Amino acid sequence: MKKFINTKTKKIIFNILISILINAFAIGLMLVLNRQYIHDENIFIFFILAILIIIIETKSIIYGLISSTILCLSFNFFLTDPQYTFVMNDLNYYISFAVFIAISLIFGSIVIQLQKKIQQSQENEKRINILFELSKKFLNCRGEEEIYSYIDDCLKNNLNYRYLINDINNNKTYGNITTLSNEANEANDFCINQFTIVGNNQAVYSSCEFIIFPIRSNSLKFGTIYIDLTKKQLNQSDFGFLKSIATEASVVLEREKAIEEQEKSEHKSQIEHFKSTILRSLSHDLKTPLTSIQSGSMFLKENLSSIDQQ
Repeated sequence: MKKFINTKTKKIIFNILISILINAFAIGLMLVLNRQYIHDENIFIFFILAILIIIIETKSIIYGLISSTILCLSFNFFLTDPQYTFVMNDLNYYISFAVFIAISLIFGSIVIQLQKKIQQSQENEKRINILFELSKKFLNCRGEEEIYSYIDDCLKNNLNYRYLINDINNNKTYGNITTLSNEANEANDFCINQFTIVGNNQAVYSSCEFIIFPIRSNSLKFGTIYIDLTKKQLNQSDFGFLKSIATEASVVLEREKAIEEQEKSEHKSQIEHFKSTILRSLSHDLKTPLTSIQSGSMFLKENLSSIDQQ
């Protein structure tokens, strides 16, 4: 928490300093251009450029709005009559300043939206690459424990949340949470049994500070992914990322279960084949002496009278 506060404070200080420097440069450039008899509208274009740079660097329209006000007041103080006062006798300047601030806000909003889109696109690309690497690992892994270990590593390295992966078939857990509350355990059972995501902003347990994703197929239950949201809310990108991991894990675990069942079936078939072979061998080994005994018995029975006379 302390680290987060320090980072936030440093960011605010950086934003203030960058705003002061750009505003100072813009005001200095205004005075230079005014001495060169540059028209006022051209100076306002440079002001708009300065505000756009501030919004891009600070990623906040608040600093752009404050800078717009400072630059307008500076223009009024240094260039409009009466000079070196904040009094404006010409109504046109009020209109110009209002239009300037409005244009700055519009351009600033567009820039911020573009920045968010670019950041979201970069984040999505990163998540796609992570899921692709996880898929390659799943293709070569064997055993449920190895699959859950890969999921654990993926969440540990790419998500800044406390989490718990619950393997219900082997009664194992993975993650940085040791125990769950009674409510969380109830939600966990509901999640796996009803095959639905539960928790914060969901249809069930919506007021709780956690969210649980089921790992299961239509017929098989494997486990859940529990995410603690007490310190940080889940954004849309992280929600989609976790949902994709749970879905992919379900497919891989179902494949692993099918392979395991196939191996058991083949093993059972081999045992039956071995039994049949043993029985055939024993039957052959026993049949030969029994046939000899039977033949001897029949011979003795048929020739018993002649044997007695002899």
